[in-house]
Amino acid sequence: MKRRGMCFTAVTVLVSMLLGGCKGSSDPDSLKIKETKKEKTVLTMFLPMDGTGQAVSTYRNAIADYNKTQEEVEIRVDGIPTADGYNEALERRLKEGGEGADLFVVNADSVKGLYEDGYFMDLSDLSVYDQLNENAKMQSKIGDIVYTIPLQMTAYGLYVNVEILKEFGLEVPQNREEFLHCCQVLKDGGITPISLNRWYALTTYTMGAGLAPIYQAENKDEIIAGLNDGSVKIGDYMVEGFRLFQELVQKGYYGDNITAAETDKIRAGIQGIEKFRNGENAFLASPLGTEKGIDDAGDGKMDFVQIGFPVLSDGSVSIPSAGARLCVNAKGKHSKEAYAAAEYLTTVKFQDLVNSESGYPSAAVGDKKDEIDERCMSLYEKSIEQGQVPIEDMSLHFTYWDTIRELCLKVIDGMTPEEAAEEYNQIQAAQIEENGP
Repeated sequence: MKRRGMCFTAVTVLVSMLLGGCKGSSDPDSLKIKETKKEKTVLTMFLPMDGTGQAVSTYRNAIADYNKTQEEVEIRVDGIPTADGYNEALERRLKEGGEGADLFVVNADSVKGLYEDGYFMDLSDLSVYDQLNENAKMQSKIGDIVYTIPLQMTAYGLYVNVEILKEFGLEVPQNREEFLHCCQVLKDGGITPISLNRWYALTTYTMGAGLAPIYQAENKDEIIAGLNDGSVKIGDYMVEGFRLFQELVQKGYYGDNITAAETDKIRAGIQGIEKFRNGENAFLASPLGTEKGIDDAGDGKMDFVQIGFPVLSDGSVSIPSAGARLCVNAKGKHSKEAYAAAEYLTTVKFQDLVNSESGYPSAAVGDKKDEIDERCMSLYEKSIEQGQVPIEDMSLHFTYWDTIRELCLKVIDGMTPEEAAEEYNQIQAAQIEENGP
């Protein structure tokens, strides 16, 4: 009986310990069980960390607010500069399962390839799509889907150092003849007229001169249909753009004895802005919004204007572009959560995103003209006119932004405009065959 009593006492002590918790507990009658916190689903937003900080600055605060509201999902930001291989890195992440790019921003020259591979989730059901203006809607669609929600629009144009022109008795050029005259006078006076970099400085002038006749034609749709089935040759239009570019190179308007290899190392960004600001160059090709960087590089507001590219015999043309194309990875492991995150960013945070300090106009219906820097008003007004050259026409069955850049590099090293045009015809035919008419 004594032994059974000892067992009963031991059991009583054990139960008391379980019910009372650790010694000294203030609540001995409750059983305490440690709760385990559910691990969050982590989404990665992959962005091009470029000099202007466009995508990062646009989305950073909105993402922070999103993370505060979510208990089960978190967005983390990652990225590299475009010049360091962003396009290739994005494609690699998507093809490796997409966990490093649940949400991503895509550059124009990557859209068609990623569309063919099925990486874009259709965003047409997002309520914000109906709020976009027509130019934004045009650049948000490819094939039969809405691949992106561009909450802002920008446009590439020509920043003109008015102070330098005045020193040489020149006025802001309004057409190709006046532009080339300014370049020659400046060159003779010891000024390198045009800022050089591996992207904008090559493509914009060339695209403007070569493609504007397509987009300003009354039968534009007929021409584009012919380009898509191959009956119209893109080289027949682009040869004029390559001729202009060859003239700019051969006359030293970008500088003397430039080479493709050296040019391809020059990033677009701070270096070009500083040279433009301090008077080493009179003309800087760059998107609307660069004026903030120009002012930040100096001690106040600079005497400049931004205009369309004066590369046409009868005027100028701008190159409108969607700003920060937000996309959802259709093949990602967390595509459902990523779609919900995109819906939050483009609805709850819509006004924050379109009202960011990027300097770009909103993509929403109704422009924000009163917020455009007056020095850039000429370019802005040009960019919303009909007949402008989109930075990449998603309705075409072949590419042009990156293709034209690569051909311009070859022109620098001696390829003739006619040879560049013919090679472009071959690229057009090959891409049509690959992608289908």
